Amino acid sequence: ALLNHFAFCGERQGAYAFVEPLSVPGGSTITLNCSYDNSATGNMIVIVTTNGTPDPNGYSLAVTGQAARLLASTDTTAYQNLPIGDYTVTLHGTEVGCNVVNDSVRAVYQTVGNKSVDFQVTCP
Repeated sequence: ALLNHFAFCGERQGAYAFVEPLSVPGGSTITLNCSYDNSATGNMIVIVTTNGTPDPNGYSLAVTGQAARLLASTDTTAYQNLPIGDYTVTLHGTEVGCNVVNDSVRAVYQTVGNKSVDFQVTCP
């Protein structure tokens, strides 16, 4: 008798495993060769909104492995075709007395497709 099973290759950061159903004769063993697609990418869209008196100098934005970008007090920027995985996103340069809601450093897991990261800055 054939037994129907699904093969699971395990997870690998930044990769997608191809998993297919298997038909195995009862009592038999198989060797499974897993293939991974490391080319999956996504887009990180960072949105900065400032409430109160805007910072005339704007901000600096840092994303792991990417060049820093300068942003206006209220601005949007997109990092396109980022490999899937973990990133640290940091907003620098807020004026004294301004506060970044929920911290100026974010741990972000980039997925396939678009991922939004929102920073809200409140200033007097």
